[in-house]
Amino acid sequence: MARPVSWTRFRRVLTQIFSRRPPAAPAPRRADDSHGDGHERYRELFENSQGLICIHDLEGRLLDVNPAAARLLGHDCGELVGRRLDELLSPAVRAGFPAYLSRIRDQGEDSGLMRITSRHGAELVWMYRNVRLDRPGRPSSVLGYAIDVTERHRLEAEKQHYLDRIERQNLDLELRNREIEKANRLKSAFLAAMSHELRTPLTSIIGFSDLLAEAPERLDDQQQVYLGFIRQGARHLLQLINDVLDLSKIEAGKLELSRGQVDLCDVAAEALTLVEPLVAQHKIHLESDVPAAIEVCADRVRLKQILLNLLANAVKFTPPGGRVRLTASAVEGFACVAVSDTGVGIPAAEQESIFSEFHQAGITPRGLREGTGLGLAIVRRLVEQHGGRIWVESEPDRGSCFTFLVPSSHRERSTPAPPAAAGIAAAPRPRRVRPLVLVGDADAAARELLSSYLRMEGYDVAAVGGGAEVVATARLLQPDLITLEVAPSGGGDGWQALRDLRAAPETTGTAVVVVTVVDEKRQGFALGAADYLVKPVDREKLLQVVRRLAPLPAPAADAVLIIDHTAEGQRELVDAVLTAGYRPLAASDGKEALRLLGQVRPGALVVSLLLPDQDAFQTILRLRVDPLLSDLPVLALAPEELSPHHRELLASGPTHLISRMDRPWRETLVRELGLLLGSPGRS
Repeated sequence: MARPVSWTRFRRVLTQIFSRRPPAAPAPRRADDSHGDGHERYRELFENSQGLICIHDLEGRLLDVNPAAARLLGHDCGELVGRRLDELLSPAVRAGFPAYLSRIRDQGEDSGLMRITSRHGAELVWMYRNVRLDRPGRPSSVLGYAIDVTERHRLEAEKQHYLDRIERQNLDLELRNREIEKANRLKSAFLAAMSHELRTPLTSIIGFSDLLAEAPERLDDQQQVYLGFIRQGARHLLQLINDVLDLSKIEAGKLELSRGQVDLCDVAAEALTLVEPLVAQHKIHLESDVPAAIEVCADRVRLKQILLNLLANAVKFTPPGGRVRLTASAVEGFACVAVSDTGVGIPAAEQESIFSEFHQAGITPRGLREGTGLGLAIVRRLVEQHGGRIWVESEPDRGSCFTFLVPSSHRERSTPAPPAAAGIAAAPRPRRVRPLVLVGDADAAARELLSSYLRMEGYDVAAVGGGAEVVATARLLQPDLITLEVAPSGGGDGWQALRDLRAAPETTGTAVVVVTVVDEKRQGFALGAADYLVKPVDREKLLQVVRRLAPLPAPAADAVLIIDHTAEGQRELVDAVLTAGYRPLAASDGKEALRLLGQVRPGALVVSLLLPDQDAFQTILRLRVDPLLSDLPVLALAPEELSPHHRELLASGPTHLISRMDRPWRETLVRELGLLLGSPGRS
């Protein structure tokens, strides 16, 4: 490899050689050396230069070549002088030699890369810069200087080859990634479709078999056994569907956690309650030691799923009379939860593979291979998604202990469901003896099942198909609650129906519970759903949601509703009601009182007529025109003599006027309550 060369310096030196002391004439060997010491000095530089130097005429015939260039070409200097330069070029580039000479004649210089073939056939790459020398009285010639860049060019060619190869590989990877993404989309679409197709009949199978199980007198013993097999098989299939969908969401990164501060003791209690029937069936001793002071940053539903899965596995692999224990403790930044058992244990070779998909650890004590092999795989993914880890310690025939960590510090809060559409005033809902629930579902069997659940609980029910029919019926009936199926199966677009319900003034304030086979909770809450249940829905879970959002009026004959806008006035009236032995309910104005009356029917109403802006009289007037509340006894506390108009209003219903001007007004209030309500029922 030639040393770095300054073009300017070499051009200056070589110009001095061939300008100031030029050779007398072209000669077979080289120019005459009889020009004195100065010329000899420059000639020495020419001979000993490590750069590649040559001189040729304007026809391309070599006039002189320095030894470095000759050696690289595999020739002696004398062998090269007199040869045409293009004879040394590689055949592939010889055709461009006339253009090179033309540039030299017209522009006086040229630079670039040239490919030269050595005497031994090796191809060399030289980077050159050639200039024309015009000397007075002498023929013009061309001075050329070059450096050998063959190795550098080879390395650059290899580098480019590797870059091209990497680019092709990247392109192949991108194409494969697109194919994988397409396959994942198709898989997700397939799972979603199959989930819908499987959940829809399972909803009817599980729901109606549960209803049959509640009426055992209608079935003989053999039919009850058959029904038990149906219920068990349907729930097993449902669990398999849920596990496959959960695993698919986790793998696709679409399972989002709604994290918040969660009391570990509460979640553990819920999981233990759910596993108790299985514990009783297998005759297992269940123990728990979870302190009440441990809070974790977790998704409550998914944390309960982790605990329930580990507890159910422990019970499943523990023989009758064995023990399952749930413990928890706080470590630095984490909560450490352990589920141990005295079951069959796990061989050391399987203690890692049990967390793989579809791996089943072994035979249960009852001689069965139970489960789908997905539970522990989902548990590990959920724990890791929470930022923790899980491991197992086990010995065959000695039992197992599954331990996992979840962060105890609060990191993020769940996003609350948005309120009803801003700027839309909710229309007043008609008052009813019992709340009306509108069931919207295109599947007739699902409508009948949900309606049966709700009617048996004591609700009035109206049932319609899906989509636009739900919206139209809801605007007409103004129900207290709506259940909505959003799957587009013959009933239109359920998501659009949810948007329309939130936008219509008649229904913008009505709670909508999505009850569907489509597991898209985030979208449901984003569109304003009050709650979201995935079919097949558990009956008790459904009723818990409905009771919370549309509570049935509680019979409360021993309750007395008090209306007073001052804290001191409320305290006085509460003391009086307690003295009479009744249960006080307090409201600060008529609006709050009417809201409470929608939830509970008290035995009497005590109202202070000192409420501002005639609120007391307006509230009493609303009671008198409401057929459900017109007979509610009212005890009105008047601070002074009333006008005839107000007396006439109070006389329109069962109203008892008590003057606060009388000194024993409390005794009078207690006596009147006793006369109206009779002896109080104390709890």
